[in-house]
Amino acid sequence: MSFAHLQRPESPRGSPRVEKEEGNGVWPIPRPGTRIDGKFFTQGRHRLRLQGVTYGPFAAGSDGQPFPDRERVQEDFVRMQDIGINSIRTYHVPPEWLLCLADEQGINIFLDVPWPKHLCFLDSATACRQAREAVSQAVLRGRRHPCVLAYSVGNEIPSGIVRWYGARRVERFLAELHDVAKQADPEGLTTYASYPSTEYLDLSFLDFVTFNVYLHDRETFRRYLFRLQNLIGDKPLVLGEIGMDTLRNGEVEQADFLAGHLRETVLMGLAGAFVFSWTDDWHTGGHPIQDWAFGITHADRSPKAVSYTHLR
Repeated sequence: MSFAHLQRPESPRGSPRVEKEEGNGVWPIPRPGTRIDGKFFTQGRHRLRLQGVTYGPFAAGSDGQPFPDRERVQEDFVRMQDIGINSIRTYHVPPEWLLCLADEQGINIFLDVPWPKHLCFLDSATACRQAREAVSQAVLRGRRHPCVLAYSVGNEIPSGIVRWYGARRVERFLAELHDVAKQADPEGLTTYASYPSTEYLDLSFLDFVTFNVYLHDRETFRRYLFRLQNLIGDKPLVLGEIGMDTLRNGEVEQADFLAGHLRETVLMGLAGAFVFSWTDDWHTGGHPIQDWAFGITHADRSPKAVSYTHLR
């Protein structure tokens, strides 16, 4: 499946909002032209289909941030664009220099805001406050950068926690996080990355719908996309994660899988998809993950078969 290379068009706004903060070197930057247009996105006068990969989390660098150094990131962005990738999804708030680099190179960033969702957070005033602060701080940083496509106010709250509290309480808290984001940036787009086990959550207050879906059988995958489109109605649908492990399935099977499944997302009218992941170099909980290999490149960034056969 080809990721068509898309250039960032000019903003359609005649009088773009600008910002400047004293003493930090941030100069006025126009707001991006990304907006919702029916079940799709547009940038300026052009439709934008998200053709993305997840990026990280990585081991902390010398600056303590869970991202590679600037030279590696710049090289990654160039190689992504060479094979038609126009967007990345990050699981941490990128540092300022990475956002500036994405602005310069025309890479869209789908920014996932991390907070302790794996805990019984609604029982803890501290955890709830941390979640609100994390969303507010992420949006305040991202709103200055045209590269930031949207903010995900959460990602896969465990189904057991949703059942424990009940769907309505979880929905109300996510709606509160959505409001926090809108207060920081009324024009910013918001979403939440759900998954099949919590598909029943009513998140119609968000700007668009995101689902992480790992279904290898193509017919089952197609039927589930059809189900999701019926569930969400007239909002855009984005796949936040889709992928296959090459340790267990091999590179050729991964390439065939992604070609077929990404084609289905186009045929089923999705607004875009993010392949999990860009590289096998990723960390979680402070440890490298070595028993899974979902990347479309190896840890040293050498390309796998999918990069040669289906992403050009």
